[in-house]
Amino acid sequence: MRWSLISTLAVLALTLTTTNGFALPCELLEGRRIQLELETQLQIGTIEALINDGLRAQRRRFFKEAVESYGTAIGKTELLRDRWSGLIQTLVTEVTKSNRMQGECTEILSRSIARAITLKDLLHDVYPRLGRVYSAIGNHPRAAREFAKAVQTRPNDSTLWRELGTAQLQSDQPAAAIESLDRSLILDPYQPQVLYDLARSHSRIEETDRAIHDLRHSISRGFSDFTVIERDDGFSRLRGDARFEEIVYHGPASVY
Repeated sequence: MRWSLISTLAVLALTLTTTNGFALPCELLEGRRIQLELETQLQIGTIEALINDGLRAQRRRFFKEAVESYGTAIGKTELLRDRWSGLIQTLVTEVTKSNRMQGECTEILSRSIARAITLKDLLHDVYPRLGRVYSAIGNHPRAAREFAKAVQTRPNDSTLWRELGTAQLQSDQPAAAIESLDRSLILDPYQPQVLYDLARSHSRIEETDRAIHDLRHSISRGFSDFTVIERDDGFSRLRGDARFEEIVYHGPASVY
């Protein structure tokens, strides 16, 4: 788990050991956990309402309003997540091992981790929503940033890696797109559109043989719109290559 450096330092500054140099007592940390839990409960309703507002605006294609609602919800959730992460870090680093094994301390740690996971799951839902809104308005670099945060919360989600790779390709980051799209394929090999986008990405960086390979592979997996292939600007570097012309006008000579 990655800790927010700023929030961790802030919590540690407030939770240093006592003046005598002894480790923090669990009772003190439990008081801080209760306070943070109360603050979280007060905020969570607002956060959920903001997400719902963003979803309604997105469905109506009011993208500016959706960006504002989702962005505010993310900011509030990230702040709470970082504060919980800071409390967990304090438990791990500032409490002696013997104290951590006490029932009270283990209970504090368990409850804090559970709350941090809840907030992470909430972010997993809203990061890609904001990314899709940015994609819809053509702000692909911002979309890529949101999808990059999303895959950190769910690294085994092939759809999020695909969306990240697509946004990176549309942001003129073909090398980064290849890494993301490859990751998506590892998780789910049967994605003709991902193979097609990989072909476009390899073409952009002038890896012609790999581009042809991926294009043929995408067709073998079901991609069949040869008119799109013919007109796609992403294949401008392949035009004139006999293998590409064969794919466009005759289909691949051999299935991958």
